[in-house]
Amino acid sequence: SVAPVYIGPIYVFRNTLINNWQDCFKLGEQSRGRAYFYHNTCYARGSVQGIDRSGGDSNTAFYSNQIFRNNIVDVDRRGIAGGSPGNSYDYDNIFGSYAPATWCPIQDDPSCSGGVEYFNFATFQTATGQELHGISIATQNEYMDFANKDFKLKSGSQFIDKGVVIIGFNDQNSAQPYLGNAPDLGAFE
Repeated sequence: SVAPVYIGPIYVFRNTLINNWQDCFKLGEQSRGRAYFYHNTCYARGSVQGIDRSGGDSNTAFYSNQIFRNNIVDVDRRGIAGGSPGNSYDYDNIFGSYAPATWCPIQDDPSCSGGVEYFNFATFQTATGQELHGISIATQNEYMDFANKDFKLKSGSQFIDKGVVIIGFNDQNSAQPYLGNAPDLGAFE
């Protein structure tokens, strides 16, 4: 949990999150400070959300100023729960078995109870302008050894070379430069 972020900036970078009981990223109700989420991998089951405002189903408080790039999120509920125009999502894999996203079209609108449900990733992209370079697929077949929790990408994974260069985090002069034509999605290059 990074809940809440009042000032920031904070950076959440190259983490592998595997669980069966809690949301991948709990951002906190009323988080307004800048937060950057780069190159994380999350696989979670147990009726959980991927990116969520409070870790539950509270629909009256939203978060903003959150930037997501090059992440892999695979959950059994919503990939993004309660996202709003004050956040930026792109170059990620956001997969929710229930729905890719729930979106509040007016940021900070407490009457947006539940928001707009997008059950199709392409519709979510078109309607919100978010994740225009993103994808939405289940991830189990993309890893070296899913059964033994080896979340490195296997050869031929759909996540290889699908990310964006982030100066200081994955560029050729950083401590963890990308290989190939572009950065890979997730925690491991």
